Amino acid sequence: MIVDQNKSPDVAMTLYCGIDLHSTNSVICVINDNDKRLYEARLDNSADLVIRALAKYKKRLKGIAIESTFNGYWLVDALMAAGFHVDLVNTAKVVQYRGLKRTNDRYDAFHLAHLMRLDILPTGYIYPKPERTLRDLLRKRMLLAQDRSAHIIRFKSQCQIHTGESLRADKIKAKKFDMPVVGDQNVQLSFQCHLNLIRSLSLQISALEHAIADQVEPIRRFNQLKSVPRVGDILAQTIMLETGDIHRFKGPGNFASY
Repeated sequence: MIVDQNKSPDVAMTLYCGIDLHSTNSVICVINDNDKRLYEARLDNSADLVIRALAKYKKRLKGIAIESTFNGYWLVDALMAAGFHVDLVNTAKVVQYRGLKRTNDRYDAFHLAHLMRLDILPTGYIYPKPERTLRDLLRKRMLLAQDRSAHIIRFKSQCQIHTGESLRADKIKAKKFDMPVVGDQNVQLSFQCHLNLIRSLSLQISALEHAIADQVEPIRRFNQLKSVPRVGDILAQTIMLETGDIHRFKGPGNFASY
């Protein structure tokens, strides 16, 4: 699907662009102040293809609204680097009009551009690229810690089933922990599987924690957060890196809600 009706455009009109981003392709729609579709296309997910397609509209585009559930940063970063103004759409707050008989990818892209034209497009925060990888590394550490906790819980449950003993998590994570010798070889293999995973995850978590600490310890905000009672390293890192620029919040209440 490629439609281009911009052979003799009204150069005085501001243009608006919506992109409905999918896993393998993107649906793009450019409209003018009268909601007239000037360009529509479904393109493969290539930053170069999208940038080339929008290049001739660049000077008149108010912005590009990108709707993405998880995979949008590659396109956001590329378009911003190419000089386009980009809005990352808050998909949870996009409200469709009542009485619509149909919605599809083509309509969704148009609807984003339409909401931008009306100045009612709900947008999200675009975390700055230089700091984003550190935030994502901290999120990776959290996911690994959750995985380790799940294996510890299963190990404790299995131990209680076979021995009646309730083990503490810190004991299981200790390097010198001796695995209980109970049951047959199948039970022992199950115990060993969990213990190997717990120890492997602990090594990965420790490596990430050291890498993150080396980068945040010189930052003044991090040390200020640690001065708050009961806020330790991990919590201070989480507050700082998930907050990003504190000025993006209108007030304390907005920050507290976030």
